[in-house]
Amino acid sequence: MKTIAAIAGLALALASGSAFAAASQEGLVNVKTGDIGVPALNNTTVQVPIGIAAQVCGVDANVIAKDRDTALANCTVTQTSANKDFMNFIQKKTN
Repeated sequence: MKTIAAIAGLALALASGSAFAAASQEGLVNVKTGDIGVPALNNTTVQVPIGIAAQVCGVDANVIAKDRDTALANCTVTQTSANKDFMNFIQKKTN
């Protein structure tokens, strides 16, 4: 009986953890990077909040929120376009 209760508790914890992970990803968009001064993240795609993506890509956040697929299609962040918020977010996620 204790085993069944433990399994049920574990299943509930995993389910709520999955729901939290999905909810925490809301508001993130994919942004391409060029040379941003972080070798492991140069020429790749990173997920950042809409507000930061809007700043570094020069696009209104409303535009990105409405059409995430095409709003950032021509945006590639480089060392010159990356701002402090972008770099802080990237460093926080990679540590």
